[in-house]
Amino acid sequence: MRTQGAAFRGRIADAIALLAEPVGALAPERLSATDYIAALREVEDLGRLVDAARIALAGEAEKRTQGPIDTLGALGYASAVDAVAMLTSAADRDAKRRIRVGESLNAGVSLTGAETGSAHPVVAAAVFAGNLSIDVATILIDALDGVGNRVGDTVLLQAEESLVELAAGTPEHPPLRADLVRGQVQLFLELIDPDGVLPREEVARRKRSLRIGRETQDGLIPVHGLLTLEVGASLKRLVDAHLRKVSFTDDPDSMIDHVDDRLPQQKRHDTLADILSAAARVKDAPQLAGSAPAISVTVTQAALDAGWGVGAIDGMDTPISVQAIEKMIDSRGMQHIV
Repeated sequence: MRTQGAAFRGRIADAIALLAEPVGALAPERLSATDYIAALREVEDLGRLVDAARIALAGEAEKRTQGPIDTLGALGYASAVDAVAMLTSAADRDAKRRIRVGESLNAGVSLTGAETGSAHPVVAAAVFAGNLSIDVATILIDALDGVGNRVGDTVLLQAEESLVELAAGTPEHPPLRADLVRGQVQLFLELIDPDGVLPREEVARRKRSLRIGRETQDGLIPVHGLLTLEVGASLKRLVDAHLRKVSFTDDPDSMIDHVDDRLPQQKRHDTLADILSAAARVKDAPQLAGSAPAISVTVTQAALDAGWGVGAIDGMDTPISVQAIEKMIDSRGMQHIV
């Protein structure tokens, strides 16, 4: 065991010595397009192997704190997470993830000393061969563990094999990006565990909520909530459709005056305003007091005529400027209420 450790550390020292100078002298802007693309891929190949060693070592940390002798505690570390975070300068959350993933992939040992194998052998083989990133491995492990108590071992192993092939790629098709793996994994697991969908949807229905708070001193109304998948998807599609709507000015030379400098979140806010305004005007919209839902604003005619002053929205404590009222009239129309 000591010989193996010395050999491994020797290889690490050789790799550091070999790479230190070229990495220090790397000038990406001087690389040709071909070399740049190749280097991105090749450095990632190297990084996956380094990450595999990281999680393998981190996955052993918890075991070192258990048993008759707490070897990490004896060195002054408060826990396995504390030891990994301190020794690697990683954030606590990263240390926790490395330990969790490492424990899932490392081979176990029975009470008799026999090796029991990894909890996820196919994922482990792909990770330690440098074919699967830690981000993707984490997604697969979490998904498989989520259905493990409802799916048989044989089906689960077949699912693991298929998912690793999908994520890591083959000579026939390239590997998937990590952000695409999650959606594909979810669809795949729903095929082998269809009963898991309904309970999840029922939990979502119970948790659905929408809360509209009282206005702040700045005249903003906080909105908080959780939307079910179908409602959230519908809202997102509506917002996306409005955001992508193309508009043209009458005078091409004046386009500089119409530069949209709104932040993305401000654009979504204004898009929601358009959607609400349109929804209030549809034929079958519910009515309040016999007319379409509308905002009641109290303001003097003199203030409107002068274009200066304030008014008040019914039910709100914060005053609103005449300029804002005029914008509401321009976009929604106006009806005098006596």
